[in-house]
Amino acid sequence: NTIFRRMEDGVLHVYQIKGNAMTSLGVDASTTTSHPYPTATFNGKASIQDITNPYVPVSVDGGAALQVTMTDRGEPGNTDDIGITVWNKSGGLWYSSNWNSTKTANQVLNGGNIKVRGASYSVTTVTATARTTGSEVATNEGAIKNINQPTTKAFDVKASPNPSRSLFTLKVESDNIKEVLNVRVMDVSGKVIETRTNVLAGQTLQIGNNYRPGIYFIEVIQGLNKKQLKLIKL
Repeated sequence: NTIFRRMEDGVLHVYQIKGNAMTSLGVDASTTTSHPYPTATFNGKASIQDITNPYVPVSVDGGAALQVTMTDRGEPGNTDDIGITVWNKSGGLWYSSNWNSTKTANQVLNGGNIKVRGASYSVTTVTATARTTGSEVATNEGAIKNINQPTTKAFDVKASPNPSRSLFTLKVESDNIKEVLNVRVMDVSGKVIETRTNVLAGQTLQIGNNYRPGIYFIEVIQGLNKKQLKLIKL
């Protein structure tokens, strides 16, 4: 949801760009010399309204293309940057938060905190060995085929009801029944408001009864598996 102001014919107009459908979300959480911070790009569809008179909003365009690019430079977030671009449904550039003649250049936040997190998976490396008996050499072909192949285990987190007016019932499903889970809940600013440790898969948790109405994010971690859900408290 983006609000911006623009002077037109001597009148300061106020516009609202509201994303209403996601088409893609690309995350690069790697950190290298050439890519020192996690970045992400969000693409979706959006509606545009002129809300200069908030009581009589005027539709400007529907089905516009929205792109948001962002960089997470760590805590406390005052050096994070963001860029917002909107194209009308005809493909023409309609809005850019900071156009540099070829593209939208990200700008440092005036306030707030951007967090970019990537998915994780485990990799199992199997060493293939050779045995020599006289002139015979036997190789573990099965092991060779499995070198550096990602291994996946069932891991899922469900919260119900969601949205909720009271509490949320959380259930974690995992093939790994021995390794404990860690749970934390964050508000929209990224502040951790609750943590649970040493939780076992299959165990039912109830949280959120004392939360204020708003949006929260719950993160469940078990080893290399991580799952995040959005909770809505009414």
